[in-house]
Amino acid sequence: MACSQQNVVILKKCFSEGQESFPSKNYTCEKLFFNGQKLSYKINYSSNGWQIVDSVSYQIEGSKLCAKSYQPLYDIENRRVTGYQLNSVDCNPNEVLSNDRLSQINDKFYLSREYLAALNFLLSKDPKQTDNGFLFDGGIIPSLFTQYGIPYDEPLSTFDFTIEDGVIKSDSFVYENYVLKREYEYKSRMLEEVKIVVTNRKGVETSEYREYFEIE
Repeated sequence: MACSQQNVVILKKCFSEGQESFPSKNYTCEKLFFNGQKLSYKINYSSNGWQIVDSVSYQIEGSKLCAKSYQPLYDIENRRVTGYQLNSVDCNPNEVLSNDRLSQINDKFYLSREYLAALNFLLSKDPKQTDNGFLFDGGIIPSLFTQYGIPYDEPLSTFDFTIEDGVIKSDSFVYENYVLKREYEYKSRMLEEVKIVVTNRKGVETSEYREYFEIE
């Protein structure tokens, strides 16, 4: 008799440094449920550390991967979830990444997937490859990284990334007024930490974020 695949729960913890009127944050931002190496369910938490923003279940239906998003129903007085209401169902072809270089990345549990999405999107826009990375003549407005303080309408001119031993090691994105850099650390091929640094190109101000993954 074949053994059943092991179920694994991974916590994603988010940290950001406080700046001016914004306090620092350190909380569990996601809870990820895996059946073997496949993500089956995800819960997203708000920055207060207990309130669920939404939850998403992932199911393969034919040749498509369907994400079913649920909105929690709360008993606010007792700070608990009493149930869930289906918000939306989004089904897409079951393809991980369209870019050949990115599709070869194979870290354990594929926790880098959410970080590779931005690179995959930019590479799909046919940038010019140069010795210093990838260039958009005249720039592009990708509306990425707003969660790290990049304005929605900020133009991006170049980006680059490094892949070693089948995992993403670093990437960088140069905007008109900002530079965002990410560094990835692994333990036994499982993504353990992502360090994100945003620098304002008009001054020395920087913002730093860290996102950690650990098995519960």
